[in-house]
Amino acid sequence: MNRAALVALQAVTAVLSGGTAVVYVVLSARTMPRLAVLADRVGIERMQHINRVALQPPFMTCFFGAALGSVVLVALVVAGRGGPAAGVAVAAALLYLAGFGLTVAYHVPLNDRLARLDPGALDSVAVWRAYLVGWTRANTVRAVLSAGCALLLVGAAVGSARSGR
Repeated sequence: MNRAALVALQAVTAVLSGGTAVVYVVLSARTMPRLAVLADRVGIERMQHINRVALQPPFMTCFFGAALGSVVLVALVVAGRGGPAAGVAVAAALLYLAGFGLTVAYHVPLNDRLARLDPGALDSVAVWRAYLVGWTRANTVRAVLSAGCALLLVGAAVGSARSGR
């Protein structure tokens, strides 16, 4: 892969990972605390709605695009074509992929369980309250992982671009 294409891949993956991080930060810092103070039924209904509308092209493009970019960056390094900032790029990619894995293994099943809840049922309250705590903590981890990926990839892109001068 030529240097310009590598820099572009690193930069695009950084932007996509950064976009994902912004969504996660907003959810942990603003949305979830606001849902936590609502009546349980209302909080459940709103989070069920959020989970449905999150599956839209803008977020999915960032979420899956950053994962794809990360996999390609790791594959390039394995193939010996990762460029001068290969170590930084792989570290960044692994951060993002850890957050991606957390989403698949933890958040998706939790969201699926929430989707099946009857917001008005008494036994839904305990599930909702546990969801708020666990989901938000793990989401904050995703935010840190995605932001870390973005920052490291910016550094890798700058390093890769400068090495050609």
